Amino acid sequence: MFVYNYFAEDHRLYVSIPLKITLDRTLFDDVAGLCDAVADRKGCTQVLISCKDEKVPNYDKLVLAYLYCSIGHLAKSVKGVKVLWHKNLSQRVISTVHPTHGKFVPTESIEDLIQSPNLNIYYFDSDKDIEKALHEISNFMVLYTSSINPDELGEYFTTVIGEIVSNSFNHSAQDRVFLMYDVLQEDDSYTFCVNIIDYGKTIVENVQEYFSKRTPSKMPNAIEALNWAIQKGNTTRTGSGGYGLPTLIEYLQKVNGELCIFSGNAYYMLKSDGSQKTELSHGHLSGTNVTFKIKLFNFSKIVFFDPTRETVEAISLDQL
Repeated sequence: MFVYNYFAEDHRLYVSIPLKITLDRTLFDDVAGLCDAVADRKGCTQVLISCKDEKVPNYDKLVLAYLYCSIGHLAKSVKGVKVLWHKNLSQRVISTVHPTHGKFVPTESIEDLIQSPNLNIYYFDSDKDIEKALHEISNFMVLYTSSINPDELGEYFTTVIGEIVSNSFNHSAQDRVFLMYDVLQEDDSYTFCVNIIDYGKTIVENVQEYFSKRTPSKMPNAIEALNWAIQKGNTTRTGSGGYGLPTLIEYLQKVNGELCIFSGNAYYMLKSDGSQKTELSHGHLSGTNVTFKIKLFNFSKIVFFDPTRETVEAISLDQL
């Protein structure tokens, strides 16, 4: 949990963040809460961020990249407020995170990604620019699982994740999407984690606006709006759509993956045990954050694309 100390006479907000942080809902809530804390203090002109006792943190690369992205957005979005990092935290972030605009740099192998001390955080101004990155993400999802039709499965993943990115451009009323991914070592296994962020119009806002024009008497609250958005076929876009997030959820359920969708003041969470919940957040995210995880080298199931049903299926080897 982030700890705040505000000195009104200096108009400074001091923020102490924990020495142990993982890329999960707690971090997303804390960062959103930080944005709210700055906005609530109207006279604040400086935000100073440090780790507890000003020690050097040992965060993994994705956490550093998320802090860089989200706090960087805070610095740009709140006028008249200067955001400063303590040097110990700043050195860790600057030495690890490399922002890359438009151009995608492919990874030679999974070993390179794991062993590299650096992590690229990509930001794109067009969904066309992101195509190479989507193919690489799909390749990671296919290469390290058992599949009988890997090429078809890879193309399917590219299409599904591509629709999520496309929604960020088309629904959020802004023209920039951030993307980061890494392989994490967790409990003697390897987990592939992908994070997609935009700082535009939220899912909740889009759905509520959609209902206000059609059935204002049935205006959904934040939780209802997010639940509506993740149902297959539901879309605020004219024409076809509404398959990106629902299809990703369907796939992750079959391979025991995890998913967090955070938009506005609502969360959807899917755990590896298959449990799901949607609830209000503690802070407000001006945009949408989609984060999902899958286990790599998970050869206990055969995953394949069923062209007839146009779905991903997973069969446990114990059933064969």
